[in-house]
Amino acid sequence: MELDELMKAFDADIGIESVPADEDGAYHMKIDKIDVMVMTVGAGTKCAMFAEIGDPPSESREILYRALLESMAPGE
Repeated sequence: MELDELMKAFDADIGIESVPADEDGAYHMKIDKIDVMVMTVGAGTKCAMFAEIGDPPSESREILYRALLESMAPGE
């Protein structure tokens, strides 16, 4: 399934007006007041979601950074 088809199905499923892709093929929307971008990555066979979720904690940042890195490469 192509990202365009996936986004149309998502829009229909949650009952919102269709979100158009920008000139780079990325979809921008707000979810619970958070700006979210969805786009294809690599050879176009995968999609990624990007969002700013907040500032890191002032203490123990290394724990958060390690968890984020490990989540991007599960099983390695």
